Amino acid sequence: MSARDQFEFGQYRLDAVGRVLFRNGERLDLTPKAIDVLIVLAQATGNPVSKQELLERVWKGVIVSDSSLTFHISMLRRSLGGGYIETLPKRGYRFAGAISRSDPSSAAEQSAIRSLAVLPLASLTRGVSARRFADAMTEAVIMSLAQLRELRVASRTSVLQYRGSRRTLPQIGAELKVDALVEGAVQLEGRRVRINARLVRAADDHSLWAGSYDRDLREVLKLQNEVARTIAQQIQLKLTPHEYARLNSARTVDPEAYQLCIKGRHLWIKRTEESVNRAVACFHKAIALDPQHAAAYSGLADCYSSLGFSFDIGSHRPTEIQPRARAAAERALQLDDSLADAHNSLAYVRLNYDWDWNGAEREFRRSLELNPGYAHAHHWYAHFLVSHERSEEALAESCKALELEPLSPVMNLHLGWHYWCARQFDAALEQLAKTLELEPNYGLAYWYRGLAYALTHRYAQALRELAAARRLLKSSQMVEADVGYVHALAGDRGRARKVIATLKRRAGRRYINPFELALIHVGLGDREAAFACLETAFSERSDVLVYLRVDPRLDPIRDDPRYSALDRRVRASRGVR
Repeated sequence: MSARDQFEFGQYRLDAVGRVLFRNGERLDLTPKAIDVLIVLAQATGNPVSKQELLERVWKGVIVSDSSLTFHISMLRRSLGGGYIETLPKRGYRFAGAISRSDPSSAAEQSAIRSLAVLPLASLTRGVSARRFADAMTEAVIMSLAQLRELRVASRTSVLQYRGSRRTLPQIGAELKVDALVEGAVQLEGRRVRINARLVRAADDHSLWAGSYDRDLREVLKLQNEVARTIAQQIQLKLTPHEYARLNSARTVDPEAYQLCIKGRHLWIKRTEESVNRAVACFHKAIALDPQHAAAYSGLADCYSSLGFSFDIGSHRPTEIQPRARAAAERALQLDDSLADAHNSLAYVRLNYDWDWNGAEREFRRSLELNPGYAHAHHWYAHFLVSHERSEEALAESCKALELEPLSPVMNLHLGWHYWCARQFDAALEQLAKTLELEPNYGLAYWYRGLAYALTHRYAQALRELAAARRLLKSSQMVEADVGYVHALAGDRGRARKVIATLKRRAGRRYINPFELALIHVGLGDREAAFACLETAFSERSDVLVYLRVDPRLDPIRDDPRYSALDRRVRASRGVR
């Protein structure tokens, strides 16, 4: 320990070299031995210290009885309150509160830190659920820090590659282009969670701060904010009043509900019909356990949106599923209006189902105001901008989402979709190939590649890509319909009509988006049938109509007056209930 080390906890500051304890800036009257006991416990940062070790380090060879140690422990408890020093039967003592350790001489160095990465927190508890919890805590701290405007934080997907890595911290810092790194571990013990964390300067692995936190699992939301707040203080960020309030406010949460939300988000990101339905079940269970948990409602809203969004899962009729998405998002905001995720969830429904353009943009902007580092908000806001032909703004948002999560298959896929809408098909294919390098079994990427090949008249390649998408996405009726669309473009009218007949037979058992049937008719050159299907899509508020102006598959019918009339009706539509 450096001679200049100081420890801070709550309203207290411990000067280790001066052997002085302050409370709110005022020196407390304690014996030197009591201070020495406190220093030893503080140095252990939450780990147990045996009675024998305390006696040896504080009294340094002088023979004293256990009662001397007990006396000074009691003195400390009277001065600090009962919550900071914990007795561990047959093991000794430990410092049980959140404590941070700093070197005042490094303040000038720390002030230059404006970017950092939180490396995957190690799990000191065995089991899949414990590892998943540690990953969730990593993501939660990242999200809390990412909301601070003065700080650039590497995304979760960017740091996951370093789990168990043998690279040095300076190497990792250079690869992620950050000034500092946070590393640590999480341990679950019954109903309690402990986090040990360390902040290091990336350039030379110099330790700037270390802290230990021990909390009841119900206070996990407060814990993740406390870790983020301490890091922000250590690197001397100037917090806005809103940022300060956000990091100092969090409700207790049911531990099982919290872990169900972790599992639900993990399943949602996989983006298959099976995984999203399992995620829905997780969020419903979380809400049953903790009806006030806003994040559970936001997660549920996003699952419902995916089930109703044609470029995603699209397995449910919009009029059936999207009102549920809206209700869940609105409930989340009733519980916590400062939750960026929930504003983004509501914005997506406003865009794809309500067709409330002003309301959608307002909610997207509010989400990004609350959390500028939220990649999904940039991603979905780009959807809004694409649909309104604001191409340059849309590309900027798409690139920002990818910058925040460069290793995310979803963000890489989205940029490919953006190029596809812009009719930059070769760029789309190149970007989607990068997506598949990250996630070789990502069905959506094969689907979009199939569409890009189809629109460049490479029909055999398109059908190969769509076959891979069908295998991976299994029950996707949109992919099935696009197979018919490609057959139609290729001149195989018999197979195209066979796909139409198959989908119509299935319509009695599951939802078939009439927009997709319209596309097959466009490929066949049958405008009457195409516009009949588009009218049905309008009556069902099919989300794909939002992209009428940019979907390249509709180019052959843009000169038809019925197309312009349909677009005007979509644009004139307002929110529905």
